[in-house]
Amino acid sequence: MDSGDSRNKMTLASKTMEKVVNFSDVENRLDAEFYRDEFDRIDQALDSAETARVKSLKNISDEIRKGIFDIRAHQYVDSGVPFIRISQIDDLTIDDSEVVYITEEENERNSRTCLGPGDLVIAKSGVTMGITGYVPEDIDKCNISQDIVGVKTDYSYPRYLATYLSTKFGQLQMQRAGSQQAQQHLNLERARNLKVYLPSEQFQKEIESTVKEAYRKKNRADNHLEEAEAILKDELGLSLSSEDSNIYSSEYSEIDSQIRLDAEFYRPKYTEIVNELESCPFETKQLSKAKEQFVISNDKIDPSETPEEQFKYLTISSVDEHTGEIKEHENVVGHEAPSRARMRIKKEDVLVPYLSGSSKAVTVVDEEHDNEVATTGFYVLRPENAVPEFLFVLMRSPLMQHQIEQMTSGAVMTSINKTDLKRLTVPLVPLDIQKRVGELAKKSFELRRESKALVESSKDRVENHILDRE
Repeated sequence: MDSGDSRNKMTLASKTMEKVVNFSDVENRLDAEFYRDEFDRIDQALDSAETARVKSLKNISDEIRKGIFDIRAHQYVDSGVPFIRISQIDDLTIDDSEVVYITEEENERNSRTCLGPGDLVIAKSGVTMGITGYVPEDIDKCNISQDIVGVKTDYSYPRYLATYLSTKFGQLQMQRAGSQQAQQHLNLERARNLKVYLPSEQFQKEIESTVKEAYRKKNRADNHLEEAEAILKDELGLSLSSEDSNIYSSEYSEIDSQIRLDAEFYRPKYTEIVNELESCPFETKQLSKAKEQFVISNDKIDPSETPEEQFKYLTISSVDEHTGEIKEHENVVGHEAPSRARMRIKKEDVLVPYLSGSSKAVTVVDEEHDNEVATTGFYVLRPENAVPEFLFVLMRSPLMQHQIEQMTSGAVMTSINKTDLKRLTVPLVPLDIQKRVGELAKKSFELRRESKALVESSKDRVENHILDRE
């Protein structure tokens, strides 16, 4: 801290910035990041609004608390009360695709953090801090993890609140609140004092309606993908069970033919695959020999050869494992591209990760990422006479996922090498069935994009409204 040239000012510095502030503007914080210009602009915009339209979050809430401390994975149960974790807060709401449960008794012991429809959840720690969603109507009640701030409220327009808190006006306030720590952290006092702008009731109703429509589209997208998966399962005659056993035996002839001595390779759930494929109603081939339908592309690029060109770079984390959608990409310049940025991808390519822990992060390359770059952590399937979206559903199916899991069993690094990938057995499904399955998956992608567009347009409308642009 430096007194500066004026006795009425002080200079605050951090590793990334230096800021001169008036003594009169200093709060109980002496970290320079707290006084960033963009934070000041947000304060000014909210301070210039009508006083009656700006409330603190605590003034429109019944209770604001952090979630249950010290719930361990072994305490989860097969059914009960949904237990929400940070990873489930998505697109202003809660993604229940990977929901876990706690017992009714555990929920009762922590009833003060039990939430219901219309309540809010806010991620309070780390890189996800500030991500906000509302509890939808189809979740009757739920509880939350310790990394989430739960906001109990009977406010009439909870979707507006979630939208507002997801705009730069909400996000920058939360970033400011967490700026002092090495790892950003939103404490309860700061959360309770977040400023919330409340426009006219009519405007809030409009936002509420748009976000509701986004949620409906998201649900329809989930339903279409589930229907596509069900059709594929029925057409292939799959009856793969989820049951497995830790006690099993194998014939020596089977072990000799596979040249694998690790017991994990011969688990019943894997050997069941052989039976399923033998009874498959369609011709089957090793993946490398199914060239009439698709090929494994080895089309590579070296971004460093065009050092000033910017690329859109896809990594495995770019893909949502539940939906298969491309959530984001990195913008990289050729001379800064990582060594793994080598796979040239084209529209309709199907990307299959080689790490078994991420094997469901399969996706179809869309138009935005045509002729861009992906990590060598993906194998690239290029359709020849196959429906791309069908290949997407097929590679995510239990039939293929169990084979991938089997090939990576017993290894220190659970990844499937290219030789084993080529050995995977695939069914050659007729084109008419491929089209039925593919159309449903394609519609799922479209609905999800439409849902996200509605969410983003709602945030833009709220920001423009506050800035008097609408």
